[in-house]
Amino acid sequence: PHVHRQLLERFKILRQKIESSKFLMKHEVIGSSLLIIHDGWKAGVWMIDFAKTVPVPEGKSVSHRSSWVLGNHEDGYLTGLDNLISVVESCTSSTS
Repeated sequence: PHVHRQLLERFKILRQKIESSKFLMKHEVIGSSLLIIHDGWKAGVWMIDFAKTVPVPEGKSVSHRSSWVLGNHEDGYLTGLDNLISVVESCTSSTS
């Protein structure tokens, strides 16, 4: 349960950072991963693998939550993170 809370906190901080990032609102994040490490006492989450991250066309931005449609450059990154948060919240509440 302690690791669940740490992961939940890290996921929420990461989500807030992405939502407020001017850089990420102007970039399509394809092929990136989340590195999740825990050792029983501590947990950490980091974004990694940015080789395919590319800027969106001038004048456009992405929410990372909108559904993908050909040409809209949405990648679903925040949708995935929202889903991870929901899963960890349900694990945390079921073990409390």
